[in-house]
Amino acid sequence: MKFIKNQSAFSFIFFISLLLLIVFNINSVMAQTTTENEEVEQPKVKYKVKKKLFRYTNVISVYPLQAISNYMCLGYEFKTGEKTALKTMAGFAQKEGTFLDFNNTNASLTKYAGYKIEMQFKYFINSKATVFNGIYFAPFASYKACSFNYDIGEEVYDPNTGFYRYNTVSKKGKAGAMHLGFLLGYHTKVGESFTIDMYAGEGLMSCSGNYSYGSRLFDTYSNSIRLKLGLNLGFGF
Repeated sequence: MKFIKNQSAFSFIFFISLLLLIVFNINSVMAQTTTENEEVEQPKVKYKVKKKLFRYTNVISVYPLQAISNYMCLGYEFKTGEKTALKTMAGFAQKEGTFLDFNNTNASLTKYAGYKIEMQFKYFINSKATVFNGIYFAPFASYKACSFNYDIGEEVYDPNTGFYRYNTVSKKGKAGAMHLGFLLGYHTKVGESFTIDMYAGEGLMSCSGNYSYGSRLFDTYSNSIRLKLGLNLGFGF
């Protein structure tokens, strides 16, 4: 009888131990499954490469394409805020020879001299853009003026013959033009110290003087809305 009781007690203890072992194994498997699911569902971390900033706050620029219209130009711009910059430009032109006037084929220009000044206020509009490195919007204001000699044909009455004769007369002319408008451009750094600035836009031009004789192919004077294109190379400091 005593043996039966001991055997029953042993069986009960064995049953409880086996039940606890099964429960423990089930919990272990569930915990491992949960961990694996969490590892699978864990979102991938994206590492963003931080955009390198242009470390300079001042840029001096040259305008190589302005040489087509006999201008030598120099620009200077400086940072005014986290996304803004102010740009100024001045240029001088001089030409002794004769070149074609596209407003009047009977006129030729000589001793041409001129100057231009311009201001732009740049706002870099891209969310990731920084000053001198991104897309920008800029209102601009420019003024240019020139002086020149031009030949024009006139009919002159000859009292000796009683007829009019065609005579070429050399005259001096002057012209001026104010240009106001907006630009959309892209300013990007090249290396650590250099930049390239490209822009396009349009604006209203208002002229005065003998502008019809002073207008040239790449240096136009006209009372109209004019397209404005530009490219300059800069050096930061």
